[in-house]
Amino acid sequence: MKRSLFVMLLSIFLSACSETEVFNFVDQSDNWKVTYTVEILDNQIEQTKTIIEYIGEKSIPEQINYSIEWCNGNRRA
Repeated sequence: MKRSLFVMLLSIFLSACSETEVFNFVDQSDNWKVTYTVEILDNQIEQTKTIIEYIGEKSIPEQINYSIEWCNGNRRA
């Protein structure tokens, strides 16, 4: 029982000591705002999230085309 409690407390402590870095990149034009977030979990794992927000005064477009480019290629939708 003491051993399992020790292991559990140690794992909580170690997970609390790990540092996650978060970088937010934001830009906007008259009609659009884009936020790109990179969360670095460790040296080999990262998560990314992109939010494209329409901020124009006219009605929102039914369809948009966008391109996200990386150093090693790009993704289009």
